[in-house]
Amino acid sequence: MKPILLEMEAFESYLEKTTIDFETLNQKGVFLISGNTGSGKTTIFDAISYALFGKLSTDQREKASQVKTIGADNHRCKVVFVFEEKGQRYQITRTPQQRIKGKKKEYIMEQAISELVFLSDPSIAPLTKAGEVNDKITSLIGLNQSQFFQTTLIAQGAFSKIITATTNDRQQILRSLFHTDIYNDFVSAVLEKKKKISDASASLKQTIDRYYLGVSLSEEDKEKSKEIFDLNDRINFLNLCKDAYSIERQEFNENIILFDNRLNDLTAEKTKLDAYLSDKASLEKLEEDIQGKAEEKDRAQKQREILVNQKNEIDAKEEERQELKLKLPSYEKRDSLRSSLSKVQKELKKYQNDILKPTKDRDDYQAKIKEAQAEIQKIESISDQSEEYYGKLSVLNQKKSTLSSTSSDLSDFSKKLVVFQNNVENCIELQKTYLEKYQLFQEIDRKYYESMSGIIAKEKLKEGEPCPVCGSLSHPHIHQMTDDEVTKEEYDSSKKASEDARVTLEKANEVRDEKEKQLLELKESIIASLESFSLVIEEEKFQEFYTQASSLLEMKTKEVDDSLFEVNNKINEIKNAKRRKETLKENLSQWETSMNQAIKKVEELEQKQNEAITNEASLQGQLSSIVEDLKFDSAESANERITDLQGEIDSYHDAMKNADDTIASLDLTISEYSGRILTLQEKVNSYHGRGKEEIEEEVNDATEKKKEAKAEFDALNAKISNISSAVLNLTSLEKENQTICQKYDRISTLYYFLSANADKDTENRTGVARGVNLETFVLSFYLDEILKRASARLRTMSQGHYILKRREVAQRGQYGLDIDVVDEITGFSRDAKSLSGGETFMASLCLALGVSDYVREVAGGVRIETLFIDEGFGSLDKASLDEVVNTISSLSADGNITIGVISHIEELFDRFPVIIQVDKDKEGHSSCTITELY
Repeated sequence: MKPILLEMEAFESYLEKTTIDFETLNQKGVFLISGNTGSGKTTIFDAISYALFGKLSTDQREKASQVKTIGADNHRCKVVFVFEEKGQRYQITRTPQQRIKGKKKEYIMEQAISELVFLSDPSIAPLTKAGEVNDKITSLIGLNQSQFFQTTLIAQGAFSKIITATTNDRQQILRSLFHTDIYNDFVSAVLEKKKKISDASASLKQTIDRYYLGVSLSEEDKEKSKEIFDLNDRINFLNLCKDAYSIERQEFNENIILFDNRLNDLTAEKTKLDAYLSDKASLEKLEEDIQGKAEEKDRAQKQREILVNQKNEIDAKEEERQELKLKLPSYEKRDSLRSSLSKVQKELKKYQNDILKPTKDRDDYQAKIKEAQAEIQKIESISDQSEEYYGKLSVLNQKKSTLSSTSSDLSDFSKKLVVFQNNVENCIELQKTYLEKYQLFQEIDRKYYESMSGIIAKEKLKEGEPCPVCGSLSHPHIHQMTDDEVTKEEYDSSKKASEDARVTLEKANEVRDEKEKQLLELKESIIASLESFSLVIEEEKFQEFYTQASSLLEMKTKEVDDSLFEVNNKINEIKNAKRRKETLKENLSQWETSMNQAIKKVEELEQKQNEAITNEASLQGQLSSIVEDLKFDSAESANERITDLQGEIDSYHDAMKNADDTIASLDLTISEYSGRILTLQEKVNSYHGRGKEEIEEEVNDATEKKKEAKAEFDALNAKISNISSAVLNLTSLEKENQTICQKYDRISTLYYFLSANADKDTENRTGVARGVNLETFVLSFYLDEILKRASARLRTMSQGHYILKRREVAQRGQYGLDIDVVDEITGFSRDAKSLSGGETFMASLCLALGVSDYVREVAGGVRIETLFIDEGFGSLDKASLDEVVNTISSLSADGNITIGVISHIEELFDRFPVIIQVDKDKEGHSSCTITELY
């Protein structure tokens, strides 16, 4: 994959649109990305990785808050990347889900975008789904996200840790590089499987005990069962119990059959008795029913006689019905007149309502015109005061400006006062420090010269020889050395400390005096400003001056603000009055026109109202002449009366027919009941059996004895069933137990070989010493392959001096991950941790390149055409730096790979043909410029 062009906007620290043309960099073969720490150098690679895979080069998740520039709500976060793969060019565009400002300054949420365009073949439709784009990118460049990061970016410090780390830490680093967690996970899964099988075996044993001990047995058999532990013996014992219980159950079953036969005989006898009792009850019921039917017939005959007596009344209602039908047309004419009258009355009411609004409008407009004319006269008297208040406003604004400036000076005075007070306190502390060190020096000075006397006395003074100080030949009182003698170094150190404290104190005093001078100048300026407002301050001390000045300034400012508020209110009142006057003048014309229109509308409505009153009186007269001859209010009411009368007449005839039908039906029923009574009397007289109580007593006795036998039978049956079920389950569980034991042996053996954990039982069973940890084995293989490739480059960088080699294991059953450096000149090996800083950097760089080589080979020989190196070059001396730069340059010399070095080391600036300079402004936003040096 060869980068062609990169565009970033609002991406991480890059706010403005930034474009990097990689075609120029590819022609040079190698380039430097330079800038201060945190300026945004590695962000360039982040943008490439985000464009290709939708993720950054670290383990961050794709979120707008992580990839979008903070506070860039008016910028759309976007990365566009053009790259070439096998001669074909592609353009990929990525944006995260993000919040931006819309046209109306409202925030809107835009969804994430992923788009891959086939620049070399426009006939292919672009891919716009994130999943499709990610799959296509992996397919094109032949690397997944993890492999791309491992082969394309040599991250800062990642590989030097492999050199210097402990074995355990190195295992963690290699695990993160090659994602070998899956092997550990596999071993953990095997262990989990082993635990599950072990738990299943224990659970199965509990299940076997539960089935066996839970079997329903007699108390005697229960005690015997507790003494048996072998599963087969338990099954045999249960079978013996089942056979004994089966014999006993057969005896109870025979008794149940005898009782069943007796109950059948008693049931037949009871059936005959029940039939007799049923017939007797039915006979008594029929005799009661036939008496009721006779009484019901008498009531029906009396009801019919009542209906016959109502015949004359029904005839009168028929005559009324006929008369009402003849008068129905008069009702229709009356309803028509009423409808017309209602219509006229509605019109009259409408005119009365309609006239209200124009009448009110006329009166309202007359009142408004009168009020407006009066208000205009009042406003004209107010407007003459405007010039006076504008003059006052100008004077007050000037005072306000002066007070604001003075307030700013007073605030500055407060800040400088705090600084001055801190300087004073600092000078006091420094004065104390100086005095302490000076007094200490005076004591050390005294002791030092006393020590010199002792040294001279010890080394120079000899009886009879002259003293080098006074010349005396006799030395009766020679100074003796003591334990607290002062050396020359202690003397010089104390003297220097005293002198340094004095110099520091003098500098602090100079700063304090300068701050005091500034305060005095500012104080004079503030006093002059306050005096212009006739405000006098007599206080000389700075703090009291500031307090008094603040109080006076606050008081005067409030006074001016209150005056400004009053004047501005008055000016606004005058302005509003003038605007009100113009509005009133405009309204007056409109109101006069509207008033005239309202007057005209009132006159028209009054004329229509008078016409409606005349029509109403005419209709009222016609209606009165018709209503006198009509009994009901409406035709509907008359029709309802006709319907009611017809209903009463029909009900009468229906009732007469029902009475005749009821009497005929009752005659038929009485005849039928008489025949059934004769038949039942013959059946009742023919029964001669036993009584009900005697039969039921014998049935209850037989039923109770059968129930007791059945209870014993069911109890034995339940025990036999329970034993059979337990035997069946125990037999099945025995087979399952054998299967679980076999599985446990197999899984224990597998875990023993893969985990390198001690297991004496498995070792004895297999006869094989414990195996090797699977992940460590895989990592050691990876490390060997990487070290082969890294050593080839380190041999060149170190001029044939060093290679790297994995140290063979010392502990039984384990592979080591320690790295040794082999000196090919001397043939000696030593721990790679002993390498110097520069040597460690070269070794880690070679390791990183070795990882890149190996991952490419594993990925099928994928061609890497661009490599970023983000390593610390600061630990290298000049010779090593030259060697590393030459090696990097040689990698790109054949034109097949472009290498970008990310570093802030100034010594590298003139060693690369092209530099991408990355800078960050005060707001934290990055920008870059590309400079070609040669």
